[in-house]
Amino acid sequence: DKCEESLKRLQSTTSKEREKHTQHGCGREINVRGHQGSRFSRGVVPVGLLTYPILQAADVLMFKATHVPVGADQAQHMNLLADLADHFNSYYKISYFPRPKQVIQPATSRLRSLRDPLKKMSKSEKSARSRLE
Repeated sequence: DKCEESLKRLQSTTSKEREKHTQHGCGREINVRGHQGSRFSRGVVPVGLLTYPILQAADVLMFKATHVPVGADQAQHMNLLADLADHFNSYYKISYFPRPKQVIQPATSRLRSLRDPLKKMSKSEKSARSRLE
């Protein structure tokens, strides 16, 4: 199915972005999985790793998106997004935010490293030649 309507925007052009990011992040816990054996498994986790998913959720919720194109590794972000929408709707006893559906295209659901196609593209890989910047 092709999307009949889509919206593109620059994040920096939305003046309320940081405010929404802060509001949606208050009092929420995030389970961090998938980092075993990485530099994060030693207990040193940058705050951005925890807060960026809230910013992503605010991006979607702000525009009441109903469908979100995501990669295969974004399931946790979509779960958080659904939780935030449900929590808001329940707290205010209204149906304000829709529960967005994730749209995954199998052929492009995981970007591969440019140096090793068996690995996913990652900013944490040492060589900058492994990714697009």
